This record gives sequence, C-alpha cells and structure tokens, in this order.
Amino acid sequence: MAPARPKGRQPGNAPSDGREMPYLDLTDEMIGPKRTRLSLTYIEGVMLWPHDEAARKSAWDTAYGAHLLETLAKAAPRTESPVPVDARDALLTMNFLANARPLPEVQESAKAACARGFVAGEILRLALTERHSGAEAGITAIKSKIAEGLQGKEHFERLSLSTIENSIWRIYRPVSHLYAASFMLAQQHIAASQPHAFPCRLDELPDFLALSEKLRLNGEGHHPRQYAGTLLDPETTWAVPANLSIPEVTITWNGRSSQAVF
Repeated sequence: MAPARPKGRQPGNAPSDGREMPYLDLTDEMIGPKRTRLSLTYIEGVMLWPHDEAARKSAWDTAYGAHLLETLAKAAPRTESPVPVDARDALLTMNFLANARPLPEVQESAKAACARGFVAGEILRLALTERHSGAEAGITAIKSKIAEGLQGKEHFERLSLSTIENSIWRIYRPVSHLYAASFMLAQQHIAASQPHAFPCRLDELPDFLALSEKLRLNGEGHHPRQYAGTLLDPETTWAVPANLSIPEVTITWNGRSSQAVF
C-alpha cells in the first residue's frame, strides 16, 4: 500500500518547541529504515516551491501517480497469465495519472527553481562560513560575488543584485538551509568519487535533515553586519519537527569551506 500524500500542518499540530510554522510534515516512519523515494519527493516540493502549496501538490500528484504505477507493476506476478491487481489500487493509480501533470513538464518547471534555490543556499553557506572564520564581508558583498561568479555561465540566467535579493533570497531564504545541506553533501560525495543526488541520496536522508537543522539554527542565531534581523527568520524558515529522530552532526568550518561530520 502506497503512503498517503503528506497533509499541510496546522498550528495546533506543530510540535511544542516554541516555534511557529512552518514545519516539514515528516514522521519517523518517513525517514526510517523503510523510507521510500516519496519522502524525498515531498522535501523536493518544499524546496522548489516553498510559498506555493498548489505547485507542491501538483508535483506530488505526478510523483505519487508514478509511484503507484511502479508499485502495481511490481505487485503483478511475472507470468504469462498475471493475476489482476486490486481494482481499487488500479483505479486510484489511473485517477492520479489522469489528473497529474506529465513528469517531463514538472521536471522542466523545476529547473529554474532549483538553480535559484542553490543560489540562496550558497548565500547562507558563505555567510555562515565567513562568520566562523571571523572575516565577515557582509551579505551584500556575498551576493555581489555570486552574481559575478555566475556571469557567462552556460545554462544559467544573468543575475543582478536586485534579482538575487527580490526573486531569489526573498523567496528561497526559508529553505536556503536545505539547499546548503544538499550542496555540502554533494561536495563531500564528489570529493570521494561517490554518487550524489538532489536533495540527497535516499540512504542519507536522516543525515541530510540533521545537517539542514544545524544550518538552520546557525542561520537563525546569526546577526550579519549591516543586515536587519537574523540571517534566517525563525518565523518563516522551514524546520524539522522537534520530535523527529535525527542523528547528531558537527560542521567544521575552514576558511571559505565547510564540512559535515556525522
């Protein structure tokens, strides 16, 4: 039986750790030993469309329909005369596939969002790295360096400081810690010639969440130079529920680099 689509948390359902919304709608079962790709799909939706619940639901329905189809295919005996699968499951699958957006369409719409999200993640990561190195240049300087570094890059839009501030940082700041965690894990895998994935490999989902939480807490506690408020806003940043079982993680900061140690 396929897992149900995560429902949006209501304030009354949020863990009692003193924070307001929003929380990632995750359970220990969803990140436990029997976790499925759907757990990553849910997190991807939050990262790509943090302020657009309709877009998240649309992408989820597409992925969920594909998951149901794959589940039914695996359930059917590999014989010349297969036994029909449960009619209710088949009807549910057909309903999802009939109403969901085509997967290539969803993937295409996610490309620009993903690229912009990683820019926000890099702003956060560099700001925290500078803080721990004791050489803060400021958020504006970081945004300028990123804009300059991306000039002329193939398959990437030209970015101005106003675009980074209004169309990237403002929108993806609440999930920038998730993008930073994804980037840091990918860096470590690339250095070790290991496979990596967005936002993470399924086998490292608990580590990914633990790293993102460490980055979130760092960001919510940091007051950058010439910046109004904290780097991340505790009222709007997506957080892991306080009662979720995730491992301990330490981040080592070295110059302009950072590494997670589990």
